[in-house]
Order: sequence, then C-alpha cells, then structure tokens
Amino acid sequence: MQDVEALIAEERAAYEAAAAAKAITPACTRVDLDMRIKIVDGDAVIADTEAHAGDFLATCAKFEEFVRARKAAVAV
Repeated sequence: MQDVEALIAEERAAYEAAAAAKAITPACTRVDLDMRIKIVDGDAVIADTEAHAGDFLATCAKFEEFVRARKAAVAV
C-alpha cells in the first residue's frame, strides 16, 4: 500500500510531465470532422463548415464572432 505523500508526489510528477508535453505540442490550426455542421439562429445560418472547406475551428470562430457581436449589442 502506498502512502498519501508518495501518491501525491507521483501524481504531481505525472501532471507536470503531461503539462510539459502539451507546452511543446504545436497548436492545432485546422480540424476536419468529415461532416457538415451548421450553427443556426432561427432561419439565419450563423456558421457552416461547408463555407469554410470543412474546417470546424473556422466555423467555431465565426460563431464566436456572432456571440461577441450579440453580447456587445445587448450591453449597449
């Protein structure tokens, strides 16, 4: 049986190793889910992966723009 302090040290080392590996991994710039995703608001199409050559991240960015604009409009 492992004592608590040893377990904490082991888990901390594993966490730090994973964090270090993540830090050196290049950021993903494109995600293609091989499917079409449309984000709509009523009849309005906010974002569509077809308009971004299948790129899900670009579609998400378009939706983020929409949310920010709507939030700014409400704040006024």
